[in-house]
Amino acid sequence: MDLVLEAADRHLLTPYVYPAGWPEDEPCRQLLSLFVITNLGALALYLLFGTLSYYFIFDHELKKHPQFLEVGAPC
Repeated sequence: MDLVLEAADRHLLTPYVYPAGWPEDEPCRQLLSLFVITNLGALALYLLFGTLSYYFIFDHELKKHPQFLEVGAPC
């Protein structure tokens, strides 16, 4: 995780996100950075595997059932 945090600090966080007064080795800055990086990684994994599951595992024949509700259809 140190490698990911170092790369993110060097290329993204230091020049664009954090003010110049916050040193890179401050614990609050490191905790905030790790929190954001892990949440974005978890979101990316969730969306990736959800998409793969929808296209390769979900049975699309179920959408032809007469009681299937289309998105945006009135109740």
